[in-house]
Amino acid sequence: MDIPRRHGCARGFAVDHAGDFAQTCLKSAANLYDAALLDLCLPGGGGHDLLTRWRASRCDMPVLIMTAQGGWSDKASGFEAGADDYIVKPFLARELEFRLPAQIRRAKGTGRARDVCGRLG
Repeated sequence: MDIPRRHGCARGFAVDHAGDFAQTCLKSAANLYDAALLDLCLPGGGGHDLLTRWRASRCDMPVLIMTAQGGWSDKASGFEAGADDYIVKPFLARELEFRLPAQIRRAKGTGRARDVCGRLG
């Protein structure tokens, strides 16, 4: 099975691409990722099934679902399966550039909480 190589990407991300269910299973078993961008319509198997497997195996990497399935029940099903975020196609690439790093920051506990000391009013 031919597994694509890692690709460089804008905004400092290193990206691995898996074109189907089997490749995604292989890559996720062999690598530790900061986050996953998961399409629900994977050739050879469903993204919901894969996400359920990840969560059952205690994989806690942030998972952002991207899909054309934008109904409320679709979104609820994705979150119930363990998604951390959900984005509906079509979407602006710029939105993804904000959502993915936010998920990674939350997972690492490095959110941008701000303490302010000083005079109020």
